[in-house]
Amino acid sequence: MLVTETQTVIEIASPRYTRIVYVVLAVLMLVSATYFGNDFYNTPPSNFPIATNIAIAEGMTVSEITEVLKEHAVVRSSTYLYGLLLKKYDGVYVQAGTYTFEKPMTAEEVATAITEGDYLAPTLRITLPEGFRARDIYSFLPNNFEQMPIEFFEENEGYLFPETYFISPDMDTSVLKELLLTTAKERHSEIIGDEGTNVLTSDEIIILASLIEREAKDYESKKMVSGILQNRLNANMPLQVDAVFDYLLDKESGELTLDDLAIDSPFNTYTHTGLPPQPISNPGEESIRAVLEPTQSNYFYYLTSSDGEFHYAKSFEEHKRNKTKYLP
Repeated sequence: MLVTETQTVIEIASPRYTRIVYVVLAVLMLVSATYFGNDFYNTPPSNFPIATNIAIAEGMTVSEITEVLKEHAVVRSSTYLYGLLLKKYDGVYVQAGTYTFEKPMTAEEVATAITEGDYLAPTLRITLPEGFRARDIYSFLPNNFEQMPIEFFEENEGYLFPETYFISPDMDTSVLKELLLTTAKERHSEIIGDEGTNVLTSDEIIILASLIEREAKDYESKKMVSGILQNRLNANMPLQVDAVFDYLLDKESGELTLDDLAIDSPFNTYTHTGLPPQPISNPGEESIRAVLEPTQSNYFYYLTSSDGEFHYAKSFEEHKRNKTKYLP
């Protein structure tokens, strides 16, 4: 199971009428078990899955979780388990994750295990740094995910959020894909909202943030670069962002030739105005917020000197002087 660094939990939060139905059914089950002189529904099924990974995914409802456990023969009755969770644990949380049970367990023991996180399978801690590109992430993941096609990462460039994940070594790749995309969707929604700004759509914010992520180094410089690039967008000027050539040609600014700057590509921010057609990296929260909170200025140009300092200019003539003064 892949979760964020903060312990992921799932709250029992079903509609009131659904809860009432489950409680009534659970009580009937319990009464029936008592009447027949044994806790039939509490005993482990004969085909209880030992040493089998069973995933409780982030975002599942408790009724869905109990159904999954019933389908995998962990419990005899999903309704009985639901009733135990409500009766014994009174609405506490169920831990998301991949579970591996070492021996047959009663329904009561299963309820305890999934609320306390017992029997969670070992996980790998994976942190995706800000600004990683699709090819970076593809080569960064453990070898057991090498069967994932690089096309998945390329198609979702910009929408794989830099975060710390806890990954089960034998997690199904479809689960990993879903969690990567879900995490990005949730985090982008938290930061941006659902509709972007009055000027930029949500997708345009991510594209611009992906440029800033590869151009600037800290929050202050990111906000300044954001303001400059938005000034250029408003003036219908080419953005002239060198980071796109690292994306296209795997070349840094100092390696670029005049032919490189003239390459025929919609990503070429020297020959095309506006934003590239899609993100060139996976931006983190700071870069996204820098798009939403740019530093307002009259600058239209910037460069980074060999010591990493930024130098800004209001005109092309001033920018040329900065290049002569600060670049080798």
